[in-house]
Amino acid sequence: MYVFAHLPSSIYAYAAEKKYMCSSRLLLSPEKSPAAMPTHITSLFTFGFLAEILLLVHCSHALSANSSASQQVPARCRRDQAAALLTVKRSFSFTDKDDYFMAAATIALSSWTEGTDCCRWEGVGCDNVTGRVTALDLPERNLYISGLHPSLFRLTSLQYLNLASNTFTSSQLQVSGFQSLTQLTYLNLSGCNFDFQVPVDIFRLTNLVTLDLGRNGWELRPSTIVASDLGKLKELHLEQVNITGTAPEFFKALANHFPLLQILRLNRCPLSGPLHPSLSRLHSLSVIDLGYNSLTGPLPDLFTHSNFPSLRELVLADNRFEPSAFPLGITGLKNLMILDLESTNLVGAIPTSIGSLMSLTELHIGWNSFSGRLPSALSNLTNLIILDCQHSGLSGQIPWLTSLTRLESVSLANNNFTGKLVLLKRLQLAKSSTYQVCYIVFWIDARRGDRCGPVESSHFPRHITLLSNIIR
Repeated sequence: MYVFAHLPSSIYAYAAEKKYMCSSRLLLSPEKSPAAMPTHITSLFTFGFLAEILLLVHCSHALSANSSASQQVPARCRRDQAAALLTVKRSFSFTDKDDYFMAAATIALSSWTEGTDCCRWEGVGCDNVTGRVTALDLPERNLYISGLHPSLFRLTSLQYLNLASNTFTSSQLQVSGFQSLTQLTYLNLSGCNFDFQVPVDIFRLTNLVTLDLGRNGWELRPSTIVASDLGKLKELHLEQVNITGTAPEFFKALANHFPLLQILRLNRCPLSGPLHPSLSRLHSLSVIDLGYNSLTGPLPDLFTHSNFPSLRELVLADNRFEPSAFPLGITGLKNLMILDLESTNLVGAIPTSIGSLMSLTELHIGWNSFSGRLPSALSNLTNLIILDCQHSGLSGQIPWLTSLTRLESVSLANNNFTGKLVLLKRLQLAKSSTYQVCYIVFWIDARRGDRCGPVESSHFPRHITLLSNIIR
């Protein structure tokens, strides 16, 4: 960038008056050099010379800008890339959403036609300079896919590949081909009806940042993780994948080979064995979902702010932990938004420090064996939208519940709460229609002879379960 400071405005005026073209050149003949001219002519010449220099600089910038603009025009798709995509399309079958078993006319991917720019095709993204295909985004397209056609692996510039929630008619994914997709950073093959082993080549895609293989019947061994080369991986989704080996083996492999992990979803895998301290080495984790597995042993105080300073979602629900006290370290997770400890065999009192989780929007602590009250410190959780503590052995009064004005779902059933829960009428929620809440009024106030009737939902959460409490 050129900067001209303190130039007289007369120079700009002179330049404008002369109206020089950008292509003009400065010609200085020997016989009219500045040395041979009178002083006032020399000054004028110098004055004009500076103006012309200024004009040349501005012209240069204008030409450069025009050149840059022309370079930003997206390149058309390369012929070889379009040919590969059309071959891939021919390997698909398309189904009607309304009739899963009847083949429909091939209307899906209708923009994929020969002779058109494939960079403008549905679900396709390209590099603006080279015209190579860099993204293929085709989730939930009702595709029947016999297998990944070899032509797909000719798209060697792919960085993003999403075929989630389509139906692969062969439950075993071919094991070769992925090694050619060296630039891939995002791969989603979730919900595709796969079985057998996860192809090892997937775990050798060194640039992968996000990998989603969830909701398949795949089998994944810790040895596959050990042999992987995914040092850049930040998101790993393996819901419902059959992870063999023990939980400690798997957590050790994750900690050693995926140090940058931020999101870890291992719901219904089923992992067995105790939680291993090696998990705490993954300090960047913001989401940990280990729900609905067969984890055993006492619930360790592993989930602390020092171990997971960025954690915002923690799901440990429905495991087989031994009876354990509520882990105090969890109450120091200041960024936590979702906490699900349902059916984790927690006993004893709920610590009052739970009130420090000010960012919490969902709290699931039902189906445990607590003793004592639901702490009034929960009134500090003013961002809470879902509160579920049903079947938890809790007792006492909960008048503070009225301060949680953002609640949309409350489950308090099968506890030993006492007092007047009609104070819930003070809850102020978003506008919505009138609901019948006869069962609530009946169970709360039947002993006082009140009758059930319509209650404005602006005074009640959208979903509330209070049945089977002992009202005194």
